[in-house]
Amino acid sequence: MNKLIKGQDGFTLLELMITVTLLGILAAIALPSFGDLVKSNRITTQANSVVASLHYARNETVNRGVDVRIEPVVTGTDWSAGWRVRIDGNNDGDFSDAEDIIIRNYEAVNSSTLTNTVSQIVYSPNGQVNAASTLTLLANECNGDYKRVIKVKLSGLIWLDPDDRSCP
Repeated sequence: MNKLIKGQDGFTLLELMITVTLLGILAAIALPSFGDLVKSNRITTQANSVVASLHYARNETVNRGVDVRIEPVVTGTDWSAGWRVRIDGNNDGDFSDAEDIIIRNYEAVNSSTLTNTVSQIVYSPNGQVNAASTLTLLANECNGDYKRVIKVKLSGLIWLDPDDRSCP
């Protein structure tokens, strides 16, 4: 028995070319936006890491009853190379004795800079800090929403400034 061909199966070459062209146009439009999304998510993740390390240090000082210091790996106010949390084991205030140990290290921020208005943040056992500070996290390709400002108040309160996100 012969079957009658009732229609065609598949696509014609013209239909396939039009579909591929439309997909190419949509991809060209979407890729820059996807890149911006990746950059924004990266800077947000890095800011969350900084905030988490500050909370960690504050919790440790309250739990241990000794001063805890957060300091950059490289001396100064540029924290981009990473930072660490150190306890003052003998509570003498100098953080340089054998009893004073580093309890956590944080890696460098990638494709960003992290600066602080002070060279270290010291939490006392009551949860307060020795000096208020402002940490600024800025993406290297800053051209939009790629800046985060983290403020540490004298009370020890950590605040991610929601209004200060624009690049200079």
